[in-house]
Amino acid sequence: QAGGELEATLERAGIEAHTIGGGSYRDPRTHRRIASLIDRHEPRAVHTHHFAGLASGVAAATLKRVPRVVHTEHAYQYLDERPALRRPLRWMSRFVDAFVLVGASMRGYYVEGVGVAAERVSVIVNGVDTARYREAADRAAARRAAGLPAGTLIGSAGRFATVKNFPMLLDAVALVRRTRPDVRLVLAGDGADRPALEEQARALGYGDAVHFLGWRSDTADVLRCLDVFALTSWTEGLPLVILEAMACGVPVVSTTVGDIPLILESGKTGHLVPPGDAAALADALAALVDDDVLRRRVGAAGQAFVRAEYSQHTMVERYLAAYGIPAP
Repeated sequence: QAGGELEATLERAGIEAHTIGGGSYRDPRTHRRIASLIDRHEPRAVHTHHFAGLASGVAAATLKRVPRVVHTEHAYQYLDERPALRRPLRWMSRFVDAFVLVGASMRGYYVEGVGVAAERVSVIVNGVDTARYREAADRAAARRAAGLPAGTLIGSAGRFATVKNFPMLLDAVALVRRTRPDVRLVLAGDGADRPALEEQARALGYGDAVHFLGWRSDTADVLRCLDVFALTSWTEGLPLVILEAMACGVPVVSTTVGDIPLILESGKTGHLVPPGDAAALADALAALVDDDVLRRRVGAAGQAFVRAEYSQHTMVERYLAAYGIPAP
């Protein structure tokens, strides 16, 4: 996307970037633009993300005989909402050398439900830049720099959409505040559900203690300011934001969805609660809010786990292997 965060990041890194434009994958001009870029740069690999990315790039990559075509899927729920896309995705997957999933729990859906050949499927979990995502040396100073309030901060981040179930978090924090009125809720993100969430906070009587930050490019600076991070989604794969919060040493409470139970062990590296159970979430949040020792212990264990198993370095090495490029 022109002018997006990634464009600026690539420019700072000295990497040449091209914006294809807003054309649909149904528009022949999209395919011609991509084919022209392949002719100009002769890449060793083409890497696409999501259905539209694959539909836009696979034809040109195949016709131009790019040595490796890699595709990554980050979720499967959109295929439940639009089942007609499964057949063309299965067909396009035949032209992909590595069909990558970001979570092991997604494999069965894509192999059995969509029909992607099992030998093409691999799992490469998201990795975290642990040099960037780390604990704050001075949390009070970090909060001032990030424009966040004092007090006990429970936070979350993501798209304000039904699947993320932010109403559950608002209900749970309202329960916690009955005994801990100093608790504040910080929400980074935006989306169609924001007006309803703002109204819910007011109706629960603590609208002035909920801070809607909008989309933030300084996610690391926000996460390291939190006392507890919460994720309340109905469905997920393995959301990167949980790994980022853990890398910052922030204890995480999450619903038991997707691959999250593989990284959160209740009472050790985090806490798990059933989807939709606001009372259980409130209990887990309160346990961490009320016990400084527990909060530090769980945060440290989660941080150590992410640094050992989910580093960005490991992720990059696995993608280089998918591209057929030796690791440096």
